[in-house]
Amino acid sequence: MARNMIIRPLGFGMAAVLFALAPSGPLSAAPQVEQPRYGGTATISITSDPVMNPVIALGVSAYWVSAMLFDGLTKPDAKGRPVPNLAESWDVSPDGRLYTFHLRKDVHWHDGQPFTADDVKFTIDLIKDPKTNTTLRGNYAPVEEVIVRDPYTVQYRLSRPFVTLLSWLYWYAGIVPKHLLQGKDVNTYAEFNKQHPVGTGPYKLKEYRPGEYLVLERYDGYHGGRPYLDQIVIKIIPNTNAAVAQMRAGKLDFLTIPAQALRAVRGDPNIDVLFFNLPRYDFIAPNQNLKMFQDKRVRQALAYGLNRIAMMQVATEGYALQAVGPIPPNSEYFNKKLKPYPYDPDHAKALLREAGWADTGTDGILEKDLGDGRRTPLRFKMTYFGGAPEWEGQAAIAKENWRAIGADVVLDPVEQAQLQYARVIPRSYETIISAWITLDDPDVLNYFHSSTAMAGPNYGVWRNPDADRLLEQGQGERDPAKRREIYAKFQELVRDEEPIIFTFHPREINVKTKRLQGILPSHFRNNIYWLHKWWVKQ
Repeated sequence: MARNMIIRPLGFGMAAVLFALAPSGPLSAAPQVEQPRYGGTATISITSDPVMNPVIALGVSAYWVSAMLFDGLTKPDAKGRPVPNLAESWDVSPDGRLYTFHLRKDVHWHDGQPFTADDVKFTIDLIKDPKTNTTLRGNYAPVEEVIVRDPYTVQYRLSRPFVTLLSWLYWYAGIVPKHLLQGKDVNTYAEFNKQHPVGTGPYKLKEYRPGEYLVLERYDGYHGGRPYLDQIVIKIIPNTNAAVAQMRAGKLDFLTIPAQALRAVRGDPNIDVLFFNLPRYDFIAPNQNLKMFQDKRVRQALAYGLNRIAMMQVATEGYALQAVGPIPPNSEYFNKKLKPYPYDPDHAKALLREAGWADTGTDGILEKDLGDGRRTPLRFKMTYFGGAPEWEGQAAIAKENWRAIGADVVLDPVEQAQLQYARVIPRSYETIISAWITLDDPDVLNYFHSSTAMAGPNYGVWRNPDADRLLEQGQGERDPAKRREIYAKFQELVRDEEPIIFTFHPREINVKTKRLQGILPSHFRNNIYWLHKWWVKQ
């Protein structure tokens, strides 16, 4: 078995060669670059109170905070490629079905207990336990067994090759402590989940005031080196406009903003604006537990009847690309033969007629007998994160567009924490506006596989055996050309089935104060694993 390559610093010999090649003669003084310094506080914001246990984290706020407190076996570099973290190296068997991880021996939990292979096995077993309310289960579908060989060696035995395992091992997938969670109901254990989380990450929880803020303090025993910042303050600010106002007032150091907020920060001499491409797709998901959405012609009609250009404008002011499916057009795996559904209300109406929907009254709302002997109107609630202009604007456009083709949409704005636990987990929504950010890889099994229809990020509750087969093949294929063929077929299937109504791929817009330094040239989902390298100028 071949050990993965670990890049080491240049030796003296190479340094001498570089020195010899340097130009001789007088040199102008190089501009002085300020070096990183220890100390200080950086302040960022989230939109809702987080659950800090990474196993059951749900929603952006929870994902971000748990990633600051808990490390995984790997972490991403600036391009999203997995590099060592809690695992210092690994071996892969020739058939790709056995990964052997060699763990660091200098890692301790925030409470001083040593981190071992038992914690790794405990975490994955917990995720795979069907009683655990987690969105991560689909990420580890091929993992048959986790085997502890010794305190610092652990193996993942797979049912099939799984080329993206190393990436999923960092994707909001922090390891949790067996000594604190064994025998506990992880779904309800507030002592750990909300009050005293204990991780191995660069920062540990110092103070938490629900609805107001969290204070994370530097963990001096961090295996990745002493973090530069003393503290990270995380303010809980549900309203985007309020967060932007705090940014402009110098009360925040870093913020991810919607495009509508750009005009408020551009030109501010104390703020840098950063744009990044990221593998995100926005969508409206019809819940296919409802009979009205089980006919693909209805979903296709909703796609034809939606003005994506208008939605992109209201949500991103044009900083986006139309979506055909979950894989963005700038991916090497994107199927260039496919085009987005055009805005064509007449064709949408024709599809609905073909599917048996008709207006039998005077209100313009289509109806159909769905098998229970009565006429059911094409009327459904649309759930979304209320109070955010980009979501409110999308909901208003969808309501207007779909009313024009005979569907009555009832808007259902919900506070973010309530959205996750009262709507998403129990699948208690009829349609939902949402978005997913995925790996820098076409592996989207967790988002569209039948196994995640009722417990995971498959918000359309789509069950399709052909999609399952292609997703499993793509996850295991090591040949890039063959992988491209597999995902091209998957995208063609998705384009036909329209399991959710794909809208657009937005760019990520981050703003930071000029005092904040050390940020990777990448989107925040990669940066979050390198916060120990962030520092502030004096």
